Amino acid sequence: MELLDNLAEVGLTTRILQFIIIASVAILFVGIFWRFIVIGGGILFCVIILAMPSKASMQKITTPVYSADIAPAEFIEDCIRYNNGATKESCQKDWKEQGNGKE
Repeated sequence: MELLDNLAEVGLTTRILQFIIIASVAILFVGIFWRFIVIGGGILFCVIILAMPSKASMQKITTPVYSADIAPAEFIEDCIRYNNGATKESCQKDWKEQGNGKE
């Protein structure tokens, strides 16, 4: 313990020595891998910038409002296509039974 006592007299406590060792390892790590760190930071910057939505895509999108009594043409077309033997009237009836398209 004579070494630590001598260092304590100079003002270097174990806490300061631990900090110096950890800082030295960090500096060595950055010194060896600085190119990869810079490249990774640049890639991360590009990904963040590209992930931001553009102002053009932030426009408010409006959805068409359908009448409660009349089924939209898309619904009737899909109903006839996917239900064998369905007629326009039966699809219109299904639309009204579903709560006028409000689910």
